[in-house]
Amino acid sequence: MQKETVINGIAIAPGVVIDEVFLFTHEEFEVPQYMVKAEEAEQEITAYHSALDRVMQEMTSSLAELKGEESEIMNAHIMILNDSEIDSQIQDYICTEQYNAAKAVDAVYREFAELMVSMDDPYLKQRSSDIQDIRLRLLEQLLHRKRKDFKRMRGILVANELFPSDFKQLCREAVTGIVTEQDEATSHAAIIARSFDVPVIFGAKGISAMVQNGDLAALDGERETAILNPAADIAAKYRNLQDVDQKKKEIRDVYLRRNCQAKDGAKFTIEVNEGTMDVNYTDDCACSDGVGLFRTEFLYMESARLPDEETQFSAYREVLQGFRGKPVIIRTLDIGADKQLPYFSLPEEANPALGKRAIRYCLSNKELFRTQLRALLRASAYGDLWIMFPMISGVEDYRAAKKTVIAVQEELQREVPELQCRFKLGIMVEIPSAAMMADTLAHEVDFASIGTNDLTQYLEAVDRVGGSAGDYYRPFHPALMRMVHQVVQAFARERKPVGVCGELAGKPDGAVALASLGIRQLSMDRTSIAGVKCTIAQFETSELQALGDRLLQASSEEEVRSELEAAMEKKRTDLRMPIKGER
Repeated sequence: MQKETVINGIAIAPGVVIDEVFLFTHEEFEVPQYMVKAEEAEQEITAYHSALDRVMQEMTSSLAELKGEESEIMNAHIMILNDSEIDSQIQDYICTEQYNAAKAVDAVYREFAELMVSMDDPYLKQRSSDIQDIRLRLLEQLLHRKRKDFKRMRGILVANELFPSDFKQLCREAVTGIVTEQDEATSHAAIIARSFDVPVIFGAKGISAMVQNGDLAALDGERETAILNPAADIAAKYRNLQDVDQKKKEIRDVYLRRNCQAKDGAKFTIEVNEGTMDVNYTDDCACSDGVGLFRTEFLYMESARLPDEETQFSAYREVLQGFRGKPVIIRTLDIGADKQLPYFSLPEEANPALGKRAIRYCLSNKELFRTQLRALLRASAYGDLWIMFPMISGVEDYRAAKKTVIAVQEELQREVPELQCRFKLGIMVEIPSAAMMADTLAHEVDFASIGTNDLTQYLEAVDRVGGSAGDYYRPFHPALMRMVHQVVQAFARERKPVGVCGELAGKPDGAVALASLGIRQLSMDRTSIAGVKCTIAQFETSELQALGDRLLQASSEEEVRSELEAAMEKKRTDLRMPIKGER
């Protein structure tokens, strides 16, 4: 019998499953490389364009069957196929370098993928897999290759890497879990994997070489682990957990469109994080209390040129109208050397996370900032707009940003006297200096949202994206618990709202920890909402307060996690009980 092996990863979708595995592999094939004569170049270009047209036709046909995020992913791939720069370079490679079409496609797309990987911004890094996906699809057409059909395979899918188009080879009903070695938690492949509604773990390094078809494995989304060839007692434990998880899924479905409240009726505000992707605002509005974070940088990063005022106004108006009067927190441009824009180059920084980015960049590029603010203030007439400034280090940053807003508002009202601008102004608390000055800031701002991702990185002096010190990134560090509590207390004294929009808010144990520290407003990805609502509903407010006291006394992350695990484990058995009035 093979030895039991535990592999840690990143939970993309929650849940527990134990099942046999099947290996998903990409068929390896050699790309032919040969020189072509000048008079043959046109023939090669025609072959390339024919392959491109066939792939385009496939994508366009699939588009009609897709909706929401998957539809937007397909649109993103179509945009890559239509990229004139890539097309020009491929043609040039054929005509000037005198290589065959397959070699040209392979070389140019690989070059673009490597360029994406070399960028500091994680969003752009993850787009490299989209480019690789399209490279393979074009080569399959050029070389008349067909992908292996995995639709008959059942169980836990194990792969080295998954591309968005790979999911077409699978039967959704047959896949009970997904685990891969790639670690891009916000990649398009991760988004599609999450839609399968099964436990998903990314970043399980080396797993594809450790298993064979038919091996037994357990995936644990809460503990972010994959267990290969579990011992009999561990397998029995996970079969029981799987049964509990299935019950939890049924219960989560009940909670999705409910208001969020603790067992004693204490209310919580659950909001959704949005980008500018084509999402179903109607569905998101139905299951949330509004938007806790609307990331405007994607509007810039997905555009071939600087988006003008009208383009931005339309996007902001759409999300405000889509949420039908519920609060929509829109974060101003969070861009810098760590998030480069394709249409102009930002100065390189030795440490981009500590450089001129976000509000610092906007305040030194007033016209860009004013254009965004004009679009935001015009859109404010269509909903409940809350404008949030990122990377605020103290009152000076906030006052400078507010002064610009007031100037833009006065300008607009001179142009259109009847325009009614209605908005609130707030800040991201993601720098320790802002957290330490929370009492002063709370007096001046209308609201705040704690960005736990960056706050943890700055507090612990560790790069959350990667690097040699990655093991030191501890999202449950007791220092973070105390700092969050300090911010909560400062805003409570001013009777102003403060929430959390970092990743911690979307994890059941993270949401419980934050709730125990006094947070009553949580923003997260839509897929996390039901699970968080369900988890909070198991706790009395008094239990949360007592837990918070213990977390604030903890001296290590291990102690924090231990207290949380004990509190969560105690509530797991409650999920076996029927919901009052439902069953």
